[in-house]
Amino acid sequence: MRLLFLAIFLISIHTADAFNIVVPNDPGVVTLVSPSLTGCYSNSVPVVVTIQNFGNNSLSNIPVVVIISGPINQTLNANFIGNLAPGSTTNLNVGAANLSWGGIYTFSCFTNLIGDGNPNNDSFSTTRTVTPNVYITGSPVACIGSNATLQANGATTYTWNTGSNSSSISVSPTVNTSYTVVGTNTAGCSSSYSVTLSIQNPTISTNGAMACNVPSFGTLTASAYSPSVIKWYASPVSTLVLGTGSNLAVTENSTTTYYAEATSTIPGSLFATVAGGNSAQGNMFDVTAQNTMTLDGIDMHFNSNVTTTVEIWYRYGSFVSYELSPAGWTLALSTTVIPNGSGTLTTIPGTFAIPVGSGQTAGIYVTSNGGAGVNYSNGVGLGNLFASNNDIQLFEGRGGNYFNVTSTPRVFNGILKYSKPGCQSPRIPATFSIVPGFTVGAIASNSALCVGSSVSFTAVGAVDYTWSPTINLSPSPNSTIISVSPSVATSYTLQGTIPSCSQTSTYVYNLSVFPNPSLTVSQPIGILPGSVISLSTSGASSYTWQPGGANNINIIVNPTVTTVYTVTGSNAFGCTSQITTTVFMSAVNLSELNNSIGTVMVYPNPVSENLYFKIPENTTGELRILDLNGKVLLEQKVINEITPFDVSRLPSGNYIYIFKPEQGEWYHKGNFFKN
Repeated sequence: MRLLFLAIFLISIHTADAFNIVVPNDPGVVTLVSPSLTGCYSNSVPVVVTIQNFGNNSLSNIPVVVIISGPINQTLNANFIGNLAPGSTTNLNVGAANLSWGGIYTFSCFTNLIGDGNPNNDSFSTTRTVTPNVYITGSPVACIGSNATLQANGATTYTWNTGSNSSSISVSPTVNTSYTVVGTNTAGCSSSYSVTLSIQNPTISTNGAMACNVPSFGTLTASAYSPSVIKWYASPVSTLVLGTGSNLAVTENSTTTYYAEATSTIPGSLFATVAGGNSAQGNMFDVTAQNTMTLDGIDMHFNSNVTTTVEIWYRYGSFVSYELSPAGWTLALSTTVIPNGSGTLTTIPGTFAIPVGSGQTAGIYVTSNGGAGVNYSNGVGLGNLFASNNDIQLFEGRGGNYFNVTSTPRVFNGILKYSKPGCQSPRIPATFSIVPGFTVGAIASNSALCVGSSVSFTAVGAVDYTWSPTINLSPSPNSTIISVSPSVATSYTLQGTIPSCSQTSTYVYNLSVFPNPSLTVSQPIGILPGSVISLSTSGASSYTWQPGGANNINIIVNPTVTTVYTVTGSNAFGCTSQITTTVFMSAVNLSELNNSIGTVMVYPNPVSENLYFKIPENTTGELRILDLNGKVLLEQKVINEITPFDVSRLPSGNYIYIFKPEQGEWYHKGNFFKN
């Protein structure tokens, strides 16, 4: 029974494939209508596909996706919202594609209906070639202050965004700038291409050195724009390189000036292949530099992921005849790596540098000295050019075991990385000074200072320094430049030395320190709105009041709100101090009534202990002391013409006094200040 069932099932499957059984919901894309196989293209080309209903149900709301890959990658989405009968086709505009760059574009078109019964007929794929295939060649880096040439290729006529119609343009931007060219062929079709030109402005600074013996040795230093290579020369125009790197060791009998120059570096790479197909312990091959460069990195292809010791060897001239011995080779790098395994390149860690001059050939040996094998590919012929760019050529070589490389021809698998010279900085001098009888000194930012201020000293004439005393000195007593803030006149001693010199030089700087003015000013006082008051100060030779800007020792003010007055005083030494006082506005809102009893006088003001009230003769009444909020603090009967009022227990501040005659109302008379 089971065999019969299986046979029936297989027959049914076979019958279904043969007769293409129809499912209810089954749409698909069957062709790309637009863009057509021929024609001119722009940055907005309609993308039209034909969709067909393969099912036996009418369909609507069919999602359609078009993925475009090529010089410009795009994804378009649309939805057919009509009614598509079984077996029918219709065209759908999915959107607009940017085909302004020349090249080959792949259109992957498919329906994306949920519940599609047969996904095998959903998609359609095709390509369109956009001509002309315009591209720009030239260095991606330009040096500031110099010209760079960009060359357009692939068309007949050109239009640049600079306005030029030439196939090449010479530009000298000062910042990173994008350049676009539109190329047109004889058929009248156009496409565009853009590049961004990066601007480099290498900078460099140098430090000299000093010595006192004859002959003496020392080290000059330079720091520069990164990434760059520093070279040292004997003169501003010399072509002979004395050394490279940040430091230059020199030995001289007299003072001598050298010059440092920084050249920026531009990274580059050349991909060979990752096809594999053969392997052993290593691969030898030749490279030829078309521009001066330094090989400084490599990605390799290994046949497993076990821990591996990798060695990079090189020699100038071809590797041929040097396959069986390390003699004639130089080891550039030995390092350990855990490879990614076959099919994926592995970046080799560590740093190395193999300089290769323009037109020069170098043999390269990449090898495993324990661990995974090195993958490479079978070639066509020993010495055949396999891969190249504008900077470097790579040729087919040989493969084999460790310094037993005999299989031929074999092709390197991986990526060669390099750097090449970019832009140059000006040459900057660095002087090695021979000073048998050196003398130190100090340059002060000011010859004197006021208390609370600081002055800086810069030591000159030596290399190493020690300052004393160290009180109120920063950042350290061994700094070349220090800041000090003494409160009294101080003598600072500087000792200077030069490395490898037995002598010491001493310098003393006497720093004068002047006092600041000791200012006094009128005590804070309270007044009524509309009142006028005099403020005074002392203790300096000149004054400035704020607000107002008055320069007098006394000023008359009539503020309408509580105001803080600041006076700045300067003395004969130019030192300044500040002090403030406050004039308060009364916060009590009492009516001041006209009366016939005469004037009430209060003194002294300010007061410390007893405040005296003088009232008109033959007058009696009551006095009250209030705070500025109107709260009664003290009160007392007044029966004599002059009456003392003890205010010694009141806190310092402003107060109000009011008086009520025996026959009459309370009325506000004024303010006083308690010390």
